[in-house]
Amino acid sequence: MSRAEQDQGRALCSTYVARVCLCGEKDPSFKDECQMGKGLEEGLNLYLALLRGAEGELNVKERTQTEHGARKIIQQCVKRDAALDPQTCPRP
Repeated sequence: MSRAEQDQGRALCSTYVARVCLCGEKDPSFKDECQMGKGLEEGLNLYLALLRGAEGELNVKERTQTEHGARKIIQQCVKRDAALDPQTCPRP
């Protein structure tokens, strides 16, 4: 997973979390989604830290599994962001 892909994934999840949490400030029905988004973002940051060597060098299997986990979280951020109704939760 390239550094560019990691940075793009982080930006996508951060944008989603910022959007849903801003909506949560105005509409309490988004508060749970905001907390879920924060959890996804935290999980992604853990995976990305591992990929960048926070716990030492990863072997091929560990790197593959970590990249897979990071990509699954990024996919969830994108899907959840796309599922938000722009009428009730507009983009900032």
